[in-house]
Amino acid sequence: MEFKIKVEKLEDGGYMATVDWDAADGGKVGTHGGVVYADSAGEAYEIYKGRLEAKGHTVVES
Repeated sequence: MEFKIKVEKLEDGGYMATVDWDAADGGKVGTHGGVVYADSAGEAYEIYKGRLEAKGHTVVES
């Protein structure tokens, strides 16, 4: 499946990465890579991307 990753800034200053379900081609079938929390947006994105790719998914970068 192909997914886009959404990174959001949290109130505590950290970042959270999840699947962008509005752009996912597989519909809302579950959180494939869980949720990643990190100190920077780039770090959260890269960790989440690695999790999805390890499960055989493709990450579409926009």
